[in-house]
Amino acid sequence: MKIKIIAVGKTRNKWIQDGESEYVKRLKKYATVDFIIVPETGKGDKQKILDQEAGRILNKFKPSDFVCLLSVNGNQLSSVDFSDLLQKWDEQQGGNITFIIGGSFGVSEKIEERADYKLSFSKMTFLHEMIRIFLLEQLYRGFSILRGAKYHKGDKKL
Repeated sequence: MKIKIIAVGKTRNKWIQDGESEYVKRLKKYATVDFIIVPETGKGDKQKILDQEAGRILNKFKPSDFVCLLSVNGNQLSSVDFSDLLQKWDEQQGGNITFIIGGSFGVSEKIEERADYKLSFSKMTFLHEMIRIFLLEQLYRGFSILRGAKYHKGDKKL
């Protein structure tokens, strides 16, 4: 599987950078991960910031790509259900998935409308940088579940 993760803004916290690196390394046995950072827009009007960031995001993938947006308004899944979804996407989309993680204001309506699927890890608000680790960890967990690896200790696929 080839996974592209497009995220807005640099990861500023070293401990988050370390977590990202660890899970990208772990994922190498299951998938190719291309982590793309698009610059944050500076200060200004929220809508203007979202529109500028949307332009940068949209330039990083093809119109035909399958896009999963991480959004508070998305579907909340168990890890096992997420692994099932990964398997489905691998079969139906040829294993090429683009995940989008917005910036501190989220993403514009253009990105929301473009998304083929919306995924939420929680209704709570987190640092957008932390969601990167959550996504990478759940990707690793999902592949571990699919391959029957010992990493996942929760409910198993039946």
